[in-house]
Amino acid sequence: MEPAPDRPRKMSLRLVRRGEDERGFEREFWSRLTPEQRVECLWDMVLEARALKGLDGDEPRLQRSLLRVERR
Repeated sequence: MEPAPDRPRKMSLRLVRRGEDERGFEREFWSRLTPEQRVECLWDMVLEARALKGLDGDEPRLQRSLLRVERR
């Protein structure tokens, strides 16, 4: 998957030693993003996961489950 042509893809890395705050980097990263940027990142992850599974066809849709409960 290619980054959008109008904006370059950026990466952030940090070395975390055992015993340090391992989740602090993630909290800091996600808190800097706007809600729109978070959704875009998550959607990119969904598409990458589908590509790794070989599901490059149609884009995924929300699952719809139906259940009917009748009282007797």
